[in-house]
Amino acid sequence: MRTLPLGCALAALVLTLSTSSCGRRTLYSWKQYDTLVDLQPKKLTPSRAKTLEQLYLKAIQQPGGQLRRPAPGRCAEYGLFLWQLERREEALHYLRQEMELYPESGPMITRLIKRLQKDEAPRP
Repeated sequence: MRTLPLGCALAALVLTLSTSSCGRRTLYSWKQYDTLVDLQPKKLTPSRAKTLEQLYLKAIQQPGGQLRRPAPGRCAEYGLFLWQLERREEALHYLRQEMELYPESGPMITRLIKRLQKDEAPRP
């Protein structure tokens, strides 16, 4: 049986240790997600709404992670938040952006938009 020379064994050990200490790279950044959830009470104050809007915009416009795009659902969440603030056109823009970024969300977001618009329609 042939053994590796000591230099090769040490090189393999160094390579193994150096690559095992590398940080995990994530596809999306979920930073501030807990803050966004905590700031969404049933009754929204104007100051909290402003803070939430800034956090959402930062998460959408400056996404982290390897893919450099907002995490799945982030645009949809922001769209629903804007809908609550009665900023309908902006809300629809972000809901549609969610479908563009994540086509698999299309059926759900399409149904959601229809439901929101139906609930908003004047009743006889």
